[in-house]
Amino acid sequence: MIERQTYTPNFEEERKLVYNPSFDERDYRSFHQLTFSEQQRLKTYTRRQLETYIGERVSAIRSTTRFEIVEEKMVADGVNQSMEDMVRKGVEYRRKYGNPLDFDREDAELLGAVKTQAELTVKDSKVGAKRLSVSSRGEKGSDYTNNFFDVYELKEDENGKRYVELNRYLSTLTLEQYKEKLKPFTNCQSYERASDFLKEPINVDVFESSDDVQKYLNKDAVALDEEKLELINKINARLTVSYINSLIKNPYDFFTHRLKFNSVLNQTDETLSAIVNNDNEFIKKLEYWAAFAPDEQVERKAATMGMFTPRVAGGPCPGVSAGFNLASAENINNPYSVAQFGQKKTEQTTLCCKCPFCQRQVEAAIGGGRISCPECGKSAPYSKLN
Repeated sequence: MIERQTYTPNFEEERKLVYNPSFDERDYRSFHQLTFSEQQRLKTYTRRQLETYIGERVSAIRSTTRFEIVEEKMVADGVNQSMEDMVRKGVEYRRKYGNPLDFDREDAELLGAVKTQAELTVKDSKVGAKRLSVSSRGEKGSDYTNNFFDVYELKEDENGKRYVELNRYLSTLTLEQYKEKLKPFTNCQSYERASDFLKEPINVDVFESSDDVQKYLNKDAVALDEEKLELINKINARLTVSYINSLIKNPYDFFTHRLKFNSVLNQTDETLSAIVNNDNEFIKKLEYWAAFAPDEQVERKAATMGMFTPRVAGGPCPGVSAGFNLASAENINNPYSVAQFGQKKTEQTTLCCKCPFCQRQVEAAIGGGRISCPECGKSAPYSKLN
């Protein structure tokens, strides 16, 4: 089981969310007083509402973060830590617990983050200045399997306060396609690995907006068609049922509801990434899991995936498409950035599971994208449990 502290929802913050689980909790408090047909209608309604929300979430392949400028440092909104500090601590953490194949990439990300911060936060930087950071998929064996690019833009609010807006876009481009597209802006023809791009942020001031950069680089990466959305909902279905069942079991178990809600969002993004990158082999594995995984395996996946804070995404409806930060930010699988490993830790987690090596039922420690067995001392990535 997952160790957890008493969890109290921040209802004020949750009002900003497009989909708010507290409304589901309200609806399910009287579930057992409903007739059977009314219960079925409520479950169907919840499922459809969640699927509609997922459709809105994936219609925008952009996510946005605001960085305040504090003493020429970029500090993420709501986090008392600079971007540089998060990346630096993430690199240190990964040196101890990470994948050696990724060390050069992570060092490059730190170099690029420091350069971006220095170029956009100095007083003589012009509002509208933009830096592009390309993060293509890692080499075979890398933990970094996502493909995206970031556009950092120096902005000014109505009070004259400067800040940096980061827009992250999922991408379908290969390394060679990036090189061809970016020839007019940087000398990148000799680049051979993702780390080459990461360490050199690219000046893209010529573009009017971050979205214009996206249209130039990867204009074909747009909203999903109905068939692909159905695929996402099909793969999500078991986790969606798990979320609904947790509402029925105890409408006051706020932690579990948000844990399982997170798992639906994270599964959505994992599937979306596979679709965008045409990773048909991984999609087949997800479909097989959704069709044949035992219920206990579904609950394990909800428990592990739910501990990751989902990305914040845009969408057509007012509000924010986001999930909840329920545990240590080190518990990350399939990371976007080494900075995720450098965020401040809040609590340690464990998971009751069967070790794939010694086959014992144990309280395994979760950390650094892996689960470690206290009995045999071996560790495995989360995917071993799915």
